Amino acid sequence: MVKLLLSSRAFSTVAVTDAFFTLVAPVAKNSARIVIIVNSVSTGKNHPQMVALQQTVQQLGYAHVQLLDVLTDDWPH
Repeated sequence: MVKLLLSSRAFSTVAVTDAFFTLVAPVAKNSARIVIIVNSVSTGKNHPQMVALQQTVQQLGYAHVQLLDVLTDDWPH
C-alpha cells in the first residue's frame, strides 16, 4: 500500500508530526519505505534541511529513507 503525506514544512507542527506517525504506524519500521520528495530548493538533496530531515526519520528507527529530487532523479519503478 502506498500512502502520501504532503507538507512544505516537514515536522514543523504537532499536527504534521502526528499525521506522519499515524500514516506509518501500521508498517514495521524495518520494512517501511519512506521517500522525502525535494523539489523547491536549488541545492536539492544536498540542502542541509533535507539531509537533517532524512537523518531525523532514520533516528526514529526507519531504515529505508531516501531523498528524491524531482528535478534530477529518475522516478523509482
